[in-house]
Amino acid sequence: LIPLFTMLFGWLIFRESFTLLQYLAGLLIFFGVGLSQNFWLKQTVRS
Repeated sequence: LIPLFTMLFGWLIFRESFTLLQYLAGLLIFFGVGLSQNFWLKQTVRS
């Protein structure tokens, strides 16, 4: 998530503008972290 926060702070502090490719890369990072943490794939425990 560090690259996403870097983008956010760059936009807030320095008024950076981003390209479409950079936005897509941010989404890819966000969804990759979500998948790696099983955020969307919650498994139920069966006993």
